[in-house]
Amino acid sequence: MREEFKDILDHTYATGFITELKITGDKESTLIETIDENNRVVIKGYLKTPLANLHGEFGVGRLGILKSIVEYPNLKSPNATSEIIHRKRGEDTVPDEIVFKNENGTPWNHRFMSADLVRDQVDFRGVDWTVEFTPTKSEIQDFTYITNAYAADETLFTVKEEGGELRFYVGENGGTYVTINTPGKVKFKSAHKWPFVEVIKVLKLDEGNALVSIYDAPKMGALQITVDTKFAKWLYIFPAATE
Repeated sequence: MREEFKDILDHTYATGFITELKITGDKESTLIETIDENNRVVIKGYLKTPLANLHGEFGVGRLGILKSIVEYPNLKSPNATSEIIHRKRGEDTVPDEIVFKNENGTPWNHRFMSADLVRDQVDFRGVDWTVEFTPTKSEIQDFTYITNAYAADETLFTVKEEGGELRFYVGENGGTYVTINTPGKVKFKSAHKWPFVEVIKVLKLDEGNALVSIYDAPKMGALQITVDTKFAKWLYIFPAATE
């Protein structure tokens, strides 16, 4: 269970813009949900193997402390254990805390919180993506470089199609851009914007392997990044920004 929680924190808290989680579990699934404080990105994680005894709906806070616990070297021993403690809340029995113990039995406790205390989650309904592609490490590095150059004045980048090519633009009056290779020519009707700091941080979680999906419509756009790990499938959904 320690490794699963480490994966959860590596793909939420480690981004730098997530402070709390909502987890819903039963015998068939474990779903992790969260949204950043600025409502720029919605994260949904689906564990490939549901966590035993992690049944119910609850919140997780103090993520920095939990990350330190799951990374503590003495808890990596094959003889270390972990346990979910359940307690009655109203009419429901839900996870109340997780207890890790090293091989000597020394406990590390982390208390969960009520799911009601977690920010409301956004329900994103699936769409037919306009284009899907996997940016290369080189493309991500180029994109990172130009966004760093404009970071003092800009927070958003614009996705445009020029002559069938997909381009990420940064800067006023056209600024500069990175051309992104796609499986075929693309055709966009709009020029939507997204926050480049958050997008780049997510892309670097699995640099060169993350799948990017973009939905283009005149009054609505969405960008989704899919990261596949040993333990979970992670979806990072960015609604198009409104300036």
